[in-house]
Amino acid sequence: MLENYYFNEKDYEIFNEENVSSIRPEILEQRRIVQQKLYDINDNIKDELVKKNLHNHWRNENITSLIYPCVFNLGRVNWLGIRYGRSKREVNQLNCNLGVNSKERKGFQKHACFQINIESKGIAIGLYHAVAEGAIDRMFLHEYIDDKKDILTNEIKKIQGYGFIWDIWDKQGNNYRFEFDNHKPEEFIDFYKKNDMDGRTSFLLYLIPKKDKRIKTQEGIEEISLEIIDILYDFYNEIIWKEKKS
Repeated sequence: MLENYYFNEKDYEIFNEENVSSIRPEILEQRRIVQQKLYDINDNIKDELVKKNLHNHWRNENITSLIYPCVFNLGRVNWLGIRYGRSKREVNQLNCNLGVNSKERKGFQKHACFQINIESKGIAIGLYHAVAEGAIDRMFLHEYIDDKKDILTNEIKKIQGYGFIWDIWDKQGNNYRFEFDNHKPEEFIDFYKKNDMDGRTSFLLYLIPKKDKRIKTQEGIEEISLEIIDILYDFYNEIIWKEKKS
């Protein structure tokens, strides 16, 4: 069915429910294959994204998400992806007054980032806003969202018409959704303030079904990934913490 696609059926099968917690050698090997395909995509687009100040994690082993079940992914590898976010300098800036072993230190994953993920249903590309606990840009946006209402409304108008949806999930598995194409841009403000909070994950990922011809080839995946990131980039810049200019 997908034999001529860059990501084939064997790649997607590792994200089936019966495999996501598996440590069987054949599953681990297939995850490595998928990881390498992601690395190959990254090699071709990372320089273009650095121009936007979007960076891979500075440690090579953290360029993709983890390929083995552990405490950090709640024992489930139900997706694999590449992240593009803050530079090492920006991450370290927020930690500059903290000791190396301080529990208050915030790493790369605590900042909003763009992601290119493969999961059971296809390729998900977009903006990951906040992890459940300690997300820096969540704290920033809640503090300034009312002040930025007009700016955000204008940026949301620019991303309408593409089918983007903002999803928020709580620990009980409840999903709160904002479909940008079916609401007025200013309604996002109230949705966000009401539903985005510590303990919940918050993101805007655009899912492309695995049979979609736009992701048939590596080049097609790279092209649509850069396109979606470009569409969302100005919006991203309005919802993240930035260093104040002196």
